[in-house]
Amino acid sequence: MTFFLHLGTLIAVCAVYYKLIWRLIKAFISLVADVFRGKFKWKDMDHDRRLLMMLMIGLIPLFLLFLPVPGTGMKS
Repeated sequence: MTFFLHLGTLIAVCAVYYKLIWRLIKAFISLVADVFRGKFKWKDMDHDRRLLMMLMIGLIPLFLLFLPVPGTGMKS
């Protein structure tokens, strides 16, 4: 039952912020393309790219939670 509550919340948030989410997806694709083409410059980033970079940097601690820690019984 709580699954549907969380799913409804996710759908509501996506419905409200769909324009921002779409802009961030486009910014991510162009960012990856610029990195592979060698045209990426920190000082030439627009607002959406800055927000995307802040989100990625802010999520680093979350990804560190998934690293296996020796002695805890977590398997990789």
